[in-house]
Amino acid sequence: MALINAFEEFQITKESIIEALGIAGRKSPHINPKGTSGSIRPIMLIATNIFHGAIAQIAVEKMLLRYGALSVEIYDRIRTNGFIHHDPWDMRATFAGKVRDIEVRSSYLTARCSKHDDLKEILKCIYNSYNVLGTYQTSYKPGELRKELFFQVYWPYDVTQAISFYKCCEKSLPNKLGSCFIVGFATQKLFKRVGQSTSLGQSGASFQVISIKDAYPCSKLRELC
Repeated sequence: MALINAFEEFQITKESIIEALGIAGRKSPHINPKGTSGSIRPIMLIATNIFHGAIAQIAVEKMLLRYGALSVEIYDRIRTNGFIHHDPWDMRATFAGKVRDIEVRSSYLTARCSKHDDLKEILKCIYNSYNVLGTYQTSYKPGELRKELFFQVYWPYDVTQAISFYKCCEKSLPNKLGSCFIVGFATQKLFKRVGQSTSLGQSGASFQVISIKDAYPCSKLRELC
């Protein structure tokens, strides 16, 4: 299906798992345990999210280089503050002399899409049901620094399966590594044109969102950057 072909699949490698495990182990003790809803998250969930987010950034890095980026930096690779301070940006890419600050959002399935067993049905559900997330602020977190590009990565499983995969990787590298999917991206201009502001049911929060249907496919990068 065309909508599935527009997604960029990243097949997880052992190298990406090893790098992500290292980042999760060093970074998770310094993360505020409050989630966007204000509830306290267990350390295992925090480490799982960081682990999957790190792999998502590697996936976006490979994609950016494939679509014309001259160079890509991942902040967690070059940081010098020992993970104590907040990340000013996730990634930074250079396109023909222009430097773009990039945010990468990594998400799992909710019950709406995790009920499907077939991968094509899962991807179809993601396309029809979910959003690309832009800047946000919550009751305890002020607005983020301004980014130029927002990429959305989805994992074809729910948070419980994500935690299980992380625990498995901590013990030993699994034989079946799986994939994640870059489902699209948005610019600040696109958010202003067709984006919406929503609380996502969280008091005091404000999220910018764009339906995946309205987001740009990754192949649009060559034209926009």
